[in-house]
Amino acid sequence: MTATRVDHPRPAVQRATATSQRLDYLDSLRGIAALCVVTCHFVAAYGLPGHPWLWTRTPLHIVWDGPAAVSFFFVLSGMVLSFRHFRTTSSPNLEGFHFAGYAVSRICRIWLPYLVILGLSVLVFGLSANGLKTDPPGTPLFHAFWRTDPTLRSLLRQGFDARFLLPSDGTDALVPQSWSLRVELVMSLLLPLAVIAAGRSTAWLLLCTFLATHLGRVNGYCFHFAVGIVLAKHFRDVVAWLEPRPALRLLLTFCGWFLASFDSMAWHVEPFQSLNLGPDLQALGAALLIVVAASSPGVRSWLSRGLIHHIGKISFSLYLSHMIILICVTPRMMSAMPGASPLLTWCAGLAFTAVASLLISDPLYRIVELPTIALGKRLSAFVGSQRLSTALSAAERQTVATLPS
Repeated sequence: MTATRVDHPRPAVQRATATSQRLDYLDSLRGIAALCVVTCHFVAAYGLPGHPWLWTRTPLHIVWDGPAAVSFFFVLSGMVLSFRHFRTTSSPNLEGFHFAGYAVSRICRIWLPYLVILGLSVLVFGLSANGLKTDPPGTPLFHAFWRTDPTLRSLLRQGFDARFLLPSDGTDALVPQSWSLRVELVMSLLLPLAVIAAGRSTAWLLLCTFLATHLGRVNGYCFHFAVGIVLAKHFRDVVAWLEPRPALRLLLTFCGWFLASFDSMAWHVEPFQSLNLGPDLQALGAALLIVVAASSPGVRSWLSRGLIHHIGKISFSLYLSHMIILICVTPRMMSAMPGASPLLTWCAGLAFTAVASLLISDPLYRIVELPTIALGKRLSAFVGSQRLSTALSAAERQTVATLPS
């Protein structure tokens, strides 16, 4: 998912440290979620090591909880994209906002890097090693990926079809995780309407999106995006109120972890499961974890520097590219450890996948992401200037038409 940096508004009265600094720590939170997705895909490929209960019934489950990480992505995206419209007050400010330029910028930010990774996957397709024998062995799901030679038709469908980035069954996708990009792009293009709705009533926005996802055919992550928008609207006040209350932050941390991850754990909590409320509670858990991190000075400081912040900056490239490592390189590394125990091989494979994915994500960020971001800004500015020029020309014609002959 995309990494977005925003400037926190400078309130008239300085109430909290978090309200004055640049929100670099949001990038880092996204990076942590991306690492959880990498771990989730490795677990999907090679299963869990000994004592699975340790990974399914304890807090360690959050380490490889991919659904919780994706939920976190959408809540955070809804927040950072709408934050600029709630800079000074809880009423949205859309002054100077040009939808056409915004749409072009989002397409460049999400779609163009994906196309590059799709092309790179085609180039390395012949290096797929997911058929190698390893101990532990690869799962049937893992071996189903990259088994069908890419054709021009399949590539066009994955890159340019009306279903945009959504493969028919997933196993023929060269970038299997790309389904989430389609959802984010659609949601982000609908964001201006949601921001206006949030300005009128946050309760109605949440209720309407909740009903639409449960009673209609709307994607469930629409509610997650709405939660992020509501969080952006009330972010300043919530952080300022929560920062001087460390005991409450600790309690909310536990609540956020529980809500974000319990739906995927091996034990069930009724009536949430039977009512299919787990994904919605994941969104609320993600929102709690975000505000706890934002209102904790020590956490903000740690997230805003060093390696963890760098991982946050390259998190989108990490999210897009790690399957290449997992499919092409990780099996070769694990098969080169024939005498090692399955547990050691599993741990080494996971560590290698994470480190190797980070190593290729850094140049991808510099070579692909930064240029596409710059291109999106230029095209957005160009579209905005063209619109302004058209508006001025219309005004001039109107002025001339009203002049006496």
